[in-house]
This record gives sequence, C-alpha cells and structure tokens, in this order.
Amino acid sequence: MRTPAKSSRADRVFFLWGPEEEEKRRHLERLIAERVAPEDRELDVQWLDAAAPGFSAESVLLAARDRAMFSERRVVVVENAQRFRDRRTSGLQEALTAALSHLPDYATVIFVARHADDPGGRPRGALRAPAADRLLAAVRALGQEIRCEPPAPPQLAALLQEEAHRSGKRLRPAALAELQQRVTGGLAGALQEMRKLVAYVGERREIEADDVRALVPARPEENVFRLLSDATAGRRGAALTRLRDLLLAGESPYRLLPMLRRALHQLVQAKFLSEAGISPHLPASQLPPEVAAALPREFSLYANTRPGAARQREILWAQARRSSWEQLRSAFDRLCLTEAALKGWEHGIDDPELALQVLLVHLCGETSPRTRG
Repeated sequence: MRTPAKSSRADRVFFLWGPEEEEKRRHLERLIAERVAPEDRELDVQWLDAAAPGFSAESVLLAARDRAMFSERRVVVVENAQRFRDRRTSGLQEALTAALSHLPDYATVIFVARHADDPGGRPRGALRAPAADRLLAAVRALGQEIRCEPPAPPQLAALLQEEAHRSGKRLRPAALAELQQRVTGGLAGALQEMRKLVAYVGERREIEADDVRALVPARPEENVFRLLSDATAGRRGAALTRLRDLLLAGESPYRLLPMLRRALHQLVQAKFLSEAGISPHLPASQLPPEVAAALPREFSLYANTRPGAARQREILWAQARRSSWEQLRSAFDRLCLTEAALKGWEHGIDDPELALQVLLVHLCGETSPRTRG
C-alpha cells in the first residue's frame, strides 16, 4: 500500500490505480472531503465514466468548468480509467493531456482505474502502467499519481487492530496472525472478516485464534498446501478427505490442479534449499547469491510474505526431507498425466474429480517415505 505525498489545494489532478480497491476508495473519499463539504457534493462533484459512449477530453473540461453559482470548488471523478490501457485510446489520451493544462484553478479531476489481473502474469512490482507516459506525466505535473497496493503485513495488522479497537475489541496476537494468513480479497476482504468476528464474539472483548478458525475459512492455497502435506506423509485418508471438502466448498478441479503444481514446485525448491544447508527461517534477502540465482521466479517459495510464511517453509523443509528426487520426479510425471487427462487426452480419466483422487492416491505412495518389509 503506497503512502502518497500529502495533497494540497495546488494539486488539481490525481490518478488512482493498482490492485487494492479499498485503498482507492479511501483515497477518493479523502480527496473529495478535502475539497467539497458533504452538503455541497450533489452539486459540486460530478462523476464521468471513461468507458461510456461519448466520453471525451472536452466532456472532462466542460464538467470541470461547470461550477455552480456561489460554489468555491469543483471536483470531477472519472471512473473506469483502466480503459486508457487500450492502445486504441491514444488519441483520447493525447487530447486529455492537452485539456488538463487548461483546467481552472478551482477544479480537481480524479481518475480512478479499476484493477484487472494482468494476463501476462507480471510479478508484483511490475504492474502494467494504467495510461500512456505523456498522460501520466501531465498528471504528475499537476498533482499526483497514486498507486494503491495491498498493505504490507505490518500495515494490515495495524489496520485490523484499529478496526477491532473501534468496536471495543482486541485481537490476541495468535488471532491476528491466523486472520492475516486466512483473509482474501485485499484490505476490503480483511476488514469485512474483522467485522464478522466482532459480531461473532458478542460481548466478549478479546478475539481468540479459535474464533478466527471457526469463522474465517482457510485460503484455498493453504488447504492445498495441507493436502500436499498429508500426501507426502502418506496420509491417504486425510488427503482424500481434504480434497472432498475442497470440492464440496465449490473449488473446481481445474483450479485445484494448478495450485497442486505450484505446491509441488515449492516442495522441489525446499528440497534444493534444504540440501544447500539453508534454514527455512532465513529471509530471501539473506540467501547466498548463488543460491538465490538458482531459484525460479515462477512459483517462488518466497512470494508468500504473509505472517506464518516461515512456519509454512518449515513444514515444506520437513516434507522435502521425507521425499527423494526420484519420488518428486515421479510425482511431476503423474501431475502432467492428470493435466493431460483434463485437457482431453484419450487415454486419461475424463472425470476431473476422479482424476484428482487418483493423482492423490499416487502421490501418497510416491512422495511418502518408503517402508521396508
């Protein structure tokens, strides 16, 4: 979550973008509140849709100049500014760049771009820019470009505690760690779960880890991680039960299989690191350069920065010690056969749920410790 420079009345243009929608909402609310009193917003705040037919640079400029009699300020909010990622809007963006320099002193224009997952799979920190360089340069010259990212774990912890205190509650440290590990949907999703917990505990002041486990479902990725843990330990019944629970919860086999692939990739990384003498508690920044260079960027074991990530690595290290390289290669072979079956390979199992069950049975035998006798 990026903290922007404090805005002033001299800032007349803002561009809010990035994956954290709740943070955009908060910034937008703050920017409007700084400029227009609540009782004047119906008259002095105008909303435009960049995706609507007829939207143009001229319509933005006309809206900005359309100040009511006796009004001091004018705010124009342009929603769906993610449209500007489309190269076909280059002419519109050039016109907007020129129009922004003609904004009256009393007007503020706020562009808001909704986030869409990048199909190119860009890593965090390499998000695609929301508009052309010239338009963003014009925004920065007249105001601020604000990139809204999910809060880092310490920031999220503070926001959750703040929400709890606002309701007269206190999150116990274990409950806070459990909640951070489980929440999905960015900051908005985390705050929603926090409000549910406040209602769940009733008159009780403290929120315990058991409350979180009872109310907030584990992330699908976490359940898949546990499923693989059961499989590598040879706990066939537990692994199949966990798979059944995931399917009953609405998870698709076509979504679970890539998660299993990711978990297996991370198990391979854990084995490599374990054999290199690396502790699971060592942060990525302290890895020896030659070890860090050997790790893949895709499915990185260190991509998870949530509380509990070190504990998850510790479990992976233990799993890796139980599995040989031969067993892991065999597990990947089975995974590839299952993926081929789900894509229509004629010799495969065409029932996706059954294909996953068969895969798990094989994994329980191929990645679990070999027994003698």
